[in-house]
Amino acid sequence: MDLSGPPISLRPEATQAVSLALHELTTNALKHGALSVEEGRLSIAWSYVTPGESLSLEWQEYGGPPITGEPERHGFGTVLLRQVVESQLGGTLDLLWPPDGLFCQLSIPGDTWQASGVTEIPAMSVIKPPVQLPAHVGRRVLVVEDEALTAMALQQLLEDAGYIVLGPVGRVEDALDLLRSGPPDAAILDVNLFGATVDPVAAVLKGMGVPFLFCTGYHSGATAGALHPEAPVLGKPVNANNLLNAVSGLIAQPAAG
Repeated sequence: MDLSGPPISLRPEATQAVSLALHELTTNALKHGALSVEEGRLSIAWSYVTPGESLSLEWQEYGGPPITGEPERHGFGTVLLRQVVESQLGGTLDLLWPPDGLFCQLSIPGDTWQASGVTEIPAMSVIKPPVQLPAHVGRRVLVVEDEALTAMALQQLLEDAGYIVLGPVGRVEDALDLLRSGPPDAAILDVNLFGATVDPVAAVLKGMGVPFLFCTGYHSGATAGALHPEAPVLGKPVNANNLLNAVSGLIAQPAAG
C-alpha cells in the first residue's frame, strides 16, 4: 500500500463519515478488488491547493482481478459511499472502472478538514498489522443505533466478521420487541435513541444475563453508563478493531449467573 499527501486532520464531525467511506472502499478491495489477490496494490493520495478549500483524495487499485467495465448494478456499498460523501459531507464522488483496477476520486469541502497545527506521522506508524480476533462465527449481536449510516456500518462490520446481526433498530420499543424472541449473545447500544434513553433495553438485557456495551458520543455513557458501570463504553467515532475486540470480549466472558 502506498500512502502520500500533506499532513492534515479531519474535523470531528467529518471523521466518522470519512472513516465509513474508506472502510467501504477497503471492504470492496478485499472482497473483489486489488487486495483480494497477493499481487494487488493500492495507492491512496490526498492533496489540496489552498487551506480552507476542497481536499481531494484519490484511491487507485492495481493488479487485482481484471475489470471489464462499470458494474451493471450498484449495490449497498456504492449507495453508502455516495450517501456519506455527497449527502453527509457535501462533497463529490467519482468512480471509474479501468481494466487495471478501481479508481475513486472524492472531494470534501474545506470546512471538514484543516492543515494548521498538524505534524507529520512517521510512515512506519501509519500501517499496522490487523488485530487477530477470536472467531465467534454465528453468534448473535443486537445492534441498537438510531443514526442510519452508523447502524449500516456496524451491521456490515459485524457481518463481515461472521456475526449474525439482530436489527439494527433505532427505537426502544423495536429493540424490546426483538428481545421478546429470545436473548442475543451480546448487544451494542447507543445511549440516546431519538430523544429517549436506552435504559429500558439495557435493563432487560441485564435481566437476561446478556453482556452489552455502549457505543455513544456521550462521555462515559452518560446516565446509562452510570447505571451499568460494568458495561464497556466506546466513544464515537469508534475504531473498527476496537469494536470487534470489545464484542469478542463480551461473548468470551463467563455467563452471568
